[in-house]
Amino acid sequence: MLKFSGLTETQMNETQLEKNIAEAISPVIEETGHRLVCVDMGQEGSMPLLRVMCEDPKTRRINVDACANISREISAILDVEDFVPYHYRLEVSSPGIDRPLMAAAEFLEFIGHDVRLGFAMPMENGQKKIRGNITSVEENVITIESDGKAFEIDYERISKAKLVLTDELIKETAKLFEVSVK
Repeated sequence: MLKFSGLTETQMNETQLEKNIAEAISPVIEETGHRLVCVDMGQEGSMPLLRVMCEDPKTRRINVDACANISREISAILDVEDFVPYHYRLEVSSPGIDRPLMAAAEFLEFIGHDVRLGFAMPMENGQKKIRGNITSVEENVITIESDGKAFEIDYERISKAKLVLTDELIKETAKLFEVSVK
């Protein structure tokens, strides 16, 4: 695995609250044979929403029963730790096929696939967003090809990254599913 100057475990755009919650619930999720993908404290309508995405590291999937079990397990931790001092809704789910990429190392897994990136600060050409194909990952630089041009982007500049749902990504995911069923 490539080194990313200590960024392999750093999640982009993560608040301190999300980091604290992730540290508390990650061991419980791992005990179930799954891995934590991300924790996102947001809003859905007028209700605060704590979204926890997790998956089986081998298949990149999780079933509804596992989500329900993990939800019960982490609810107990969240109640005791009281990270969130107000009412919120907890949602435990799969990150989906068009998953967010939360850590620099995840870009390695998806070389050759399309991604949408958002930046906290615009690129030199003024762009705040870019869509393109991940062509390489070296150190903490991710190279994206977009409209026939290669863009070398420092991981630290990326505020959001999400895979784009394409036929190729669907086919690759289906192959993983076939292998896990056999």
